[in-house]
Amino acid sequence: MPCRPLLVPFLALTLIASAPMGSAEPAAPDGLVWDARAARHLLNRAGFGASRRRLEAAAEMGAEAFVRALLESPAEDRDPFFAERLGPRDMKDEAMGAGSMDIVEQRMEGASKRGSRAADKDQLDRFRAFWLQRILDDEDPLRERMTLFWHGHFTSSFRDVKSSYEMVAQNELLRANALGSFADLLHGIARDPAMLEYLDNDSNRKRSPNENFARELLELFALGEGNYTERDVAEAARAFTGWTDKNGEFQFAENRHDRGKKTFLGATGRFDGDDVIDVVLRQKTCGEHVARRLITYLEGIEPEPDRAVEYGAFLSEHDYSIAALLEKLFLDPRFYRDEVVGTRVTSPIDYIVGCARRLGVRAPGRMLAQASALAGQHLFEPPNVKGWEEGEAWITTSSFMARSNLVGALLGVVETERSGSSLKLLARLGGPFLNLHHRVRRTGAARDGEIAERLLVELLAVEPSPEALAQVTAFLAAEREELGLLDGALLEGGPRAEPVLRRAAHLILTLPDAHLH
Repeated sequence: MPCRPLLVPFLALTLIASAPMGSAEPAAPDGLVWDARAARHLLNRAGFGASRRRLEAAAEMGAEAFVRALLESPAEDRDPFFAERLGPRDMKDEAMGAGSMDIVEQRMEGASKRGSRAADKDQLDRFRAFWLQRILDDEDPLRERMTLFWHGHFTSSFRDVKSSYEMVAQNELLRANALGSFADLLHGIARDPAMLEYLDNDSNRKRSPNENFARELLELFALGEGNYTERDVAEAARAFTGWTDKNGEFQFAENRHDRGKKTFLGATGRFDGDDVIDVVLRQKTCGEHVARRLITYLEGIEPEPDRAVEYGAFLSEHDYSIAALLEKLFLDPRFYRDEVVGTRVTSPIDYIVGCARRLGVRAPGRMLAQASALAGQHLFEPPNVKGWEEGEAWITTSSFMARSNLVGALLGVVETERSGSSLKLLARLGGPFLNLHHRVRRTGAARDGEIAERLLVELLAVEPSPEALAQVTAFLAAEREELGLLDGALLEGGPRAEPVLRRAAHLILTLPDAHLH
């Protein structure tokens, strides 16, 4: 198919200013208006978008029934990923467990010859593909959405952990508890080998306490800044002395643990790590911090203080049930207010998965993972301990161009001869299997404005803005006139129509509207 350059509208760098308005009447303060607009919004935020057929089915089910369906896991879960201990550190730990330095040296020498570091990296790449495939398959969208949230909340990095086995195990921990109890999740993450390695608690000893894990537990995971003192950090660090890992499993090194009395957040005792977490969970600010983080992630806007207090109290009163909080949030009319619907900037994963799903391209998970990394979200390698910045931070000049090139490759409208292998493979996967001409024609659309509206509805996760409709209509008119066709005759142009429709789709997927959900 001939390729020609497409001028990318850099207005996408001002996404929020051009957010589309919803087409439905706003929800009444005392009740939820459940319609196609609300269903689309919920599936965008609680999952990763949906087809028009699924949106219509969700709208017909009613809010309460559909939210319950989202919260219920499938009766039979998929088989988990099989992970092996492949990295040099895994082998060293295993050999040390055998108590022989000779074995250590032999294992490390053999590991070097077999390229264990490369094998370890490849295993993580395969797991990234496995996870992205689960997301694209859409069998349990809310659980995968929440697994992604916790992946950013309880951050760890393969660069520091250096064990794909431990990173996979952490992800499975997050998935298993994604909709369960935050209390269980917090206790679990404190014993997670990848987290213990990432935040240096494996070197936390009574004679030289390491405060990294204790500080992030209080600041990022559970309480937030301003709700603890430096003494609380030091005392918590003492409680977690001796919490380490061995052979990819949690281990309590009793001889490294400080059994003395600690005073932490006003409580005194011979605390260990579990005791500290229990004290944290009794704090009013814990529920508020977790609720605030969840609402901000799902709505895209930080809640007002009174609302954070309301939801924090609800979370605490319901034994930190994440599912209970999400049910309350998804049935809250405030979740569907105009300033929330269609105004959140998509993450690279939301954008890539959403585009592939709406285009109907079954791209393999490995390609989706590579595409997401190129656009700025490399799973298991966040920029720092705070994870990824959400919202407008996702859109930079380089990341926007990456998005444009990636979706252009899927559509077969960008030159890939000099591009990287990822773009070339995406082009081979996408271009040959798309038939937008047939898809649009069977809807009955014929005139430029009708075709533009149909493409916008099919390809966007939000209600198209009038500006988007006008721009795409003008684009189609110019392309049609260049072919010497009258308005209403574009689809009669046969093979000539398909390249035009693909370039129009590329334009749509680089408009400001396409980066919102």
